[in-house]
Amino acid sequence: RVAASALLNDAVGAPLGEGAGDALVAVACGAGLADSAADVLVRLVAARIRPSDDSVAQLVAMAQTEAPAAASSEPDAELPEALNAALRAHESLAGAHAKLQPSAAVWTPLVGACAAARCEAALVAGYRVHARGVEA
Repeated sequence: RVAASALLNDAVGAPLGEGAGDALVAVACGAGLADSAADVLVRLVAARIRPSDDSVAQLVAMAQTEAPAAASSEPDAELPEALNAALRAHESLAGAHAKLQPSAAVWTPLVGACAAARCEAALVAGYRVHARGVEA
């Protein structure tokens, strides 16, 4: 995890060519660094590079794994880290040009992760994902 974090920190200022960003997302997800994975996805969108469906799906899978474990009966509970990161990536991609969009199927599990988190913020976010991301 330390090595992955160091690699991601070194790559912060580097340009992201085709495939490089996807590789960084894979490294971040493999090390459990959801925020770093989301950061790379946001950078890809800013650079007008379409992330691969697999890259986005890896981050969504992290959110799916984490959300049920962090489920709360408190309506104002904080979102789990990976779910929050995946939602941040979704917002960035939802606002991007259509050519940068991953396939709609990538976002469908994120709606389930939001429901599994069982807090008001997650349910609102899940509705947004469904309304903006799944139908895209």
